[in-house]
Amino acid sequence: MKTSRNELILIGIAFLAFISLGLPDGLLGISWPFLSTKAGVPLDSLGSILLAMLLGFISTSVLSGFIMARFSMGWLLTVSCITTSLSLFVVAVSPDWLVIIAASFFLGAGAGAIDTSFNIFASVRFSPAVINWLHAFYGVGATAGPVLLTWLFTHRRSWESGYLMVASVQMMLAVLFFFTARLWGRPAEKHEQAEAVPWRETIGLPMVWTGIFVFFLYTGFESSMGQWTFTVLLKSRNLPESEASARAGLFWASLTFGRILFGIVLTRIAVVSVLKTAFPGIATGVLLLSVNTGSSTDIVGIILAGFFCAPVFPLLITLTPVIFGNRHAPGIIGYQSSAAMLGAAFIPGALGLLADFLGWTALPAVLFVLAVLMGLLVWALMRKSE
Repeated sequence: MKTSRNELILIGIAFLAFISLGLPDGLLGISWPFLSTKAGVPLDSLGSILLAMLLGFISTSVLSGFIMARFSMGWLLTVSCITTSLSLFVVAVSPDWLVIIAASFFLGAGAGAIDTSFNIFASVRFSPAVINWLHAFYGVGATAGPVLLTWLFTHRRSWESGYLMVASVQMMLAVLFFFTARLWGRPAEKHEQAEAVPWRETIGLPMVWTGIFVFFLYTGFESSMGQWTFTVLLKSRNLPESEASARAGLFWASLTFGRILFGIVLTRIAVVSVLKTAFPGIATGVLLLSVNTGSSTDIVGIILAGFFCAPVFPLLITLTPVIFGNRHAPGIIGYQSSAAMLGAAFIPGALGLLADFLGWTALPAVLFVLAVLMGLLVWALMRKSE
């Protein structure tokens, strides 16, 4: 099917938006030591900012169906980008810790609105291949944040300059959304009239909690692989820090490459077929990492896990309207996005505590069990979509 000119414009803007969405996420890890010094708080206060951002993200994600039934997509994105821009500006210029916490809440709220509304919109308007590429561009943005700060540091510029530059990008994007508002319309207009569906009706659908729980597990798994692979290699394989770091980085590299490649594959292969391959691939990867038979096995396992993780989140978003219907999709995707944030925050911490008890050698085996569980739950969801 031929893509219209307007559709191509929207896809291009969406790619830019996902790069912009990833940019702030890459800033905090590098800037935090400087930010904490400015605010006069200890380094372990980072959890307060992360909690504020999480609460902000969830507040807009769970209300996404309600909001999108009342506001056009273009206006919602415009306001969200303005909110994100102003929040970044406040974090950069304010020395007051409570003001920074408040700004972090609104930063999370703006990100949640952009992320969830885009996923809802894309699930109806864009192909699975485009959705996969969207999430690949998020990875580009998240990678560009640290690169930007590193460049600024080498040119003797402050971390605040990075925040102000990203805030400016967000504001320019808000202007772009404002002037293209008529192109966006409503995410449901292509199939059904947008309406606010009662949340009790939505959460009472068969398998809806399974779909939400899968997002909780998946992002927890992905975050755990990204967070703990280095520690596993360092503690249980006794590798030098530089070598362990390089191998652990292969997970994110293969995930980003996979999203680009699967975007091409999905123009020829059905979504369900890709998902049926993805979870056995993930399980094989973490199984190879868990057997601890040598460096080659570890490397192949990490690459396989990252590569086959690549299409999971975008394709589960794509399947949501298919499984539950366009009428319920906005609300459910909002719940899924919130569950994803909770999983990314909770599961890595829980697995870290478990590894302290069982030993770091056991962690890949636990991840293997988690991968098998996810595969079974997604298989049940796909049965419902057939």
